Amino acid sequence: MKLSKLTFKTEHVDIEQGSGLGKYLAFYFYIDGKEIGKEEYNPADYDDILASDKDMIFIQHCGCGIRECSALVANVKSVSTDVVEWSINEYRYDAGAEIYHFAKAEYEKTMAQVYNEAYLEGVEQNSSRYASILKMEPEDSLSLFWDIEGTCVGNAEHISLKNDTYNLKFAELQKWADSYMLQVLVPSESGEITLEETNKIFDWKSFHKQGIAIAVEVKRLLPKDVVLKYSTPFEDRSGIFPNEVLIDDDEWYVKNVLEKIV
Repeated sequence: MKLSKLTFKTEHVDIEQGSGLGKYLAFYFYIDGKEIGKEEYNPADYDDILASDKDMIFIQHCGCGIRECSALVANVKSVSTDVVEWSINEYRYDAGAEIYHFAKAEYEKTMAQVYNEAYLEGVEQNSSRYASILKMEPEDSLSLFWDIEGTCVGNAEHISLKNDTYNLKFAELQKWADSYMLQVLVPSESGEITLEETNKIFDWKSFHKQGIAIAVEVKRLLPKDVVLKYSTPFEDRSGIFPNEVLIDDDEWYVKNVLEKIV
């Protein structure tokens, strides 16, 4: 047993295996930065994966020992108040189970980031399906929403898309944007404080928690075929938050992804 860090990256791959299988979502597993294997899933079963029992999150497809056949299985053995225990088998070397412990909060945040990356990749690959792809990122207290070309399309009062205007009535949105401008943008641009000092003083975690909550409310006002992404400002060097997060108002997504990312 040892304390370690389990990380993932995802990508869509086409393994062309049988009729109708098409694109698969591949999870690449790393322990302490070293890749130990990968797992591939059919997107048709993706909802089942997200809703899977905690003791069987990742299951290998084949135990033949060939790396390309996902020669890896990783199960969550138990979840206590603050620790998640993983059992990881590396079949390529006919190794026995290795046990790793992770803080529950780190585990949940890591999984939320995995889902976020997968959904963002899906949006990028299927961008033609959407009417608009927007991002919410404060540049100042007036410029908050941007289209895919980088043109400002909204502020704290409204978002303008083609022939439609969506009025925003969230007092918190303007206060949130003002807090960034007055405490981060103006002081750093005036030379009053360095970015390094700003990142030590400014509470980016609370800022992003509030920003995500507001973004969810904004998304509810937009048509379903309009994608909204939340982006971190240039000045945020804290590393506590992904550069880009897909926003969705689905109850499961909010609880299990957005609330756990920050």
